[in-house]
Amino acid sequence: NLCDTARKASFKMVMGDERPLMDALQSKYILLFGWNPLSATKWSHLPRIMTRGRQNGAKLVVVDPNFSYTASRADEWVPIRPATDGALALAMAQVIIRDKLYDETFIKDWTVGFQEFADYVKDKTPQWAEGITTVPAATIERLAKEFATTKPSLADVWSGPGQHSNAVQGGRAIACLNALTGSYDRPGTMVIPDKKGNKHIEVEPDETAAKTFKMDRFDGVKSYPFGHKSGVYCESVSRLAEGKGPYKPKVGIIIFQNPMMSVPGTKTVETALKNLEFLVVNDIFMSETAQMADIVIPGTTYLERART
Repeated sequence: NLCDTARKASFKMVMGDERPLMDALQSKYILLFGWNPLSATKWSHLPRIMTRGRQNGAKLVVVDPNFSYTASRADEWVPIRPATDGALALAMAQVIIRDKLYDETFIKDWTVGFQEFADYVKDKTPQWAEGITTVPAATIERLAKEFATTKPSLADVWSGPGQHSNAVQGGRAIACLNALTGSYDRPGTMVIPDKKGNKHIEVEPDETAAKTFKMDRFDGVKSYPFGHKSGVYCESVSRLAEGKGPYKPKVGIIIFQNPMMSVPGTKTVETALKNLEFLVVNDIFMSETAQMADIVIPGTTYLERART
């Protein structure tokens, strides 16, 4: 659940691609869950593209417990109880299916399991979701209808909901909104950016270790079919905190990450890090994790690195 690994699993389960990107420039309805791209993003072009999308007539709706900078620039901010975004998405899906606002052609040609999904959300009404999310039922009804009837539309989720223990399933519910409305790989929707040009090649970090390292991976990634090969962070943290796993790690090296803030269960993370004999952190900030380190190695930003 670090960076966007939870999101990758969510979208991979729903659409088979782990990192679709929003086409904000051509969209007419942008629904963001727990994401602040105008302020906190690694893609510096996004603020400009989102601004141009708004100028082209897109409505921007931000679902976030925090009144972020992006929320302050949105047409509508929807405050929500933390970690309940999935419930909101399921209730929106219930309205879309109930009122037959879904894209029948897309669902027939490109999806499987529609009836099973419809049966699952049948009782996930806006009234049900209001009690979980604190978002008024009337607001959920309206958002669902706006999202389904405004074309093209898109729904996206990032690190806000992605840093909770229900991140994958919550993100999966959000990704299903795009499936219901046919908002995949069309202009103004969630597009697959690498289908042309350079293809992203996933690095296999265990290639050398498979020949030399005979122990099982500490994070138990083999038990998670959609687990990212960079690591199952929650599993690593809980095993380290509880003294479980195939061996006892003694040293931790953390590079440009802050698990004290980005991995669910802060107390568990704290216990896990304290169980290490030696902790090294490489970062450009004295983060909460860096403050626990035995050694902090100052990192460099992209502005300080030589061009290669």
